[in-house]
Amino acid sequence: MSGNQPQHRGPAINALTSVRFFFASAVVVGHFGGHFPNSGISWPAFFGQLAPTAVSWFFILSGFIITYNYPVLSTGPERARFIISRIARLWPVHVATLLAAVFIVGSGKPLWFLSHVTLTQTWLADANVAGAYNGPSWSVSNEMFFYIAYVALILPKWWMRVLAVVVPIAIGVALPLFDGCFVPTTDPAGAANSAACVTDIFLFPAARLIEFLAGVALCRLRPRLPQLVGLFMAAAVLTYVLPALPGLGNGPWPILWRQVAIIVGGGALICSLARDGWLSRILDNRPLVIGGEISYSMYMVHQLVMLMLLPRVGDWSLPLQFLVVASVVIAVSMLLFYSVEQPVRDAVKRWLRNRRPISRSAGDNAAAIAG
Repeated sequence: MSGNQPQHRGPAINALTSVRFFFASAVVVGHFGGHFPNSGISWPAFFGQLAPTAVSWFFILSGFIITYNYPVLSTGPERARFIISRIARLWPVHVATLLAAVFIVGSGKPLWFLSHVTLTQTWLADANVAGAYNGPSWSVSNEMFFYIAYVALILPKWWMRVLAVVVPIAIGVALPLFDGCFVPTTDPAGAANSAACVTDIFLFPAARLIEFLAGVALCRLRPRLPQLVGLFMAAAVLTYVLPALPGLGNGPWPILWRQVAIIVGGGALICSLARDGWLSRILDNRPLVIGGEISYSMYMVHQLVMLMLLPRVGDWSLPLQFLVVASVVIAVSMLLFYSVEQPVRDAVKRWLRNRRPISRSAGDNAAAIAG
């Protein structure tokens, strides 16, 4: 597309909005089960990986949607508008839940609080800092890192684009090796340190950038997949039907194989839903789209709601506890979306739209609209 032609955003893909509700629900269900490890219930084998897998799929979906809505950012003002719109999308709900977390879990260290305010809490590769307040916000910190990387990824100079990919991924690969995350040990203390190291890296944005970049690549390539195939592949990964490769042993290789499987399964589902089909039509209904719209608030409030409610309803049955938690999460999420998230996002849209120059280059319209 010529740099002198205005570019407009493509139509909304409602199926991809709706599927966010299911990803957020998987996180809520997974974290709810995590509060009851000794409940005596035989949770399904995949239950403990519901939340991590759904977060990975959120990252892939984010890369896909960002590329779909902002295929080019050819000027400095476009890139600035992109970052501003992304901050307006994430920061208001993040700050609201951060302040709530201060009252629920405590104030913590001033520098830790500052890192959370600036959405850089995961950039230090320290899980204690990343999870100091509202635990799920670590992924929002990663998203900010991804958005900056995306701006670099579509810069006009090829070597800048290469650096935007190679350097973070190299750091993400090298850090666990240098930290000794996978050094074999029979010492319990050493095993605990190795597990903590893996957790630090799990939250580190450079180590998760590959998931976001997979979404970017999938949007560019847009492979054609039947929706039944996409759904089956995602379900196979989620339920561990897809077997591990033999001979991988211990260390990083099983983790890397699982990472590949998550990207392939989630990417297949997302690509299939980006096109018309029977599953897209099922997901393209207003209640599910609304669920997708409030999914970010659901993700951000669910742990705080659990911390507040579960100690007070501990004598109730687990199904009743979950019903109460889920109802409150959805109610609070809708309140946050309609009173904080949407008004701020729309206000920033209008502000950016009013600041656009009369002469616009390619991508200007897309960059001026917050997703």
